[in-house]
This record gives sequence, C-alpha cells and structure tokens, in this order.
Amino acid sequence: MVRTTRLCPAHDVVDVVELLRDLLALATTVHDRSWLLPEDFGAHALHHAAEASPLRLIDALVRMRGADLYLALACGLRNPAAIAELERWIFTEADVVVAPHSSVDEVRTAVRDRLLSSSGSAPEALIMSYPGVVSLRSWLRVAAVRQMQALRARRLPPMSVAVK
Repeated sequence: MVRTTRLCPAHDVVDVVELLRDLLALATTVHDRSWLLPEDFGAHALHHAAEASPLRLIDALVRMRGADLYLALACGLRNPAAIAELERWIFTEADVVVAPHSSVDEVRTAVRDRLLSSSGSAPEALIMSYPGVVSLRSWLRVAAVRQMQALRARRLPPMSVAVK
C-alpha cells in the first residue's frame, strides 16, 4: 500500500489506492463496471497522473475526470458498448462544431477513425492519450475541429504564386 503526503490541505495523508478506488467507483456509477478490469483502469489513471505531474501525483489524481478517463480507456481497448457511447458523444460534438462549415458525416467518420484506430506511426488509438484533465467532451470538440480543418485543407487546391 502506497502512502504519500497530500499536497492539498484537506487531509494530511492520502492512500493512493483509495484514491484510485474512489475514481473507479465514480466512473462505474456513470459507466458499466464490466467494461474494464479495476487494475487496468488504475494503471491507466496512474500513468496519466504521473505524466501530468510526477511530483504531484495525488493532486493529479484528485483533479482527474475518472468517468471520462474510464470511457476513453474502454474505447481504446475496443469495448463495443463504450465505443457506442463515445460515438454518441462524437456525433453531438461534430454536429455542434461542424454543421455550418463542413459535411458532418465526413467529420464524424474521420474523428471516429482518428480516435479509435491505430496506425504505423501511432501504435495506440489516439483516445488512449486522453489524459483526464479536461472534459472528454471538450477534448472531442477539439478533435472534431482539428479533423474538420484537416479535411478542408486536403480539399483546397494548392496555391500558385505568380512569378513576374
């Protein structure tokens, strides 16, 4: 059992294992408990917490959006029910961001592929990089905007420069 001094004034000592259990408990009040093994979620949460703030691990865990991180990890591990839920979110965010500017269906598909597919240059799906420090909806909105911009850039003809 790992104990460390808490950097927040509410308690003197916090048990990291208890924090992870609390994150998991919260996540499974929102999402299906069967999507992930507790140890997979704990390892993933610790990885992102340490990446965000290695010297302030407890603070990072306290601020972490456990339910969003749980959904992102379940999607990255290809859980069909989690992916179906994420797709509903992607569709909502793509509709909000893209509707006046581009083909919503095209952006939805591109964002889904980008988030859930691995490639030679990225051995893990992009969704696995979601750190849990901002809302997953906001993170998805940014992904939709970036994908829309990339699609638009591919459609634009190259600019020619007139030489005199």
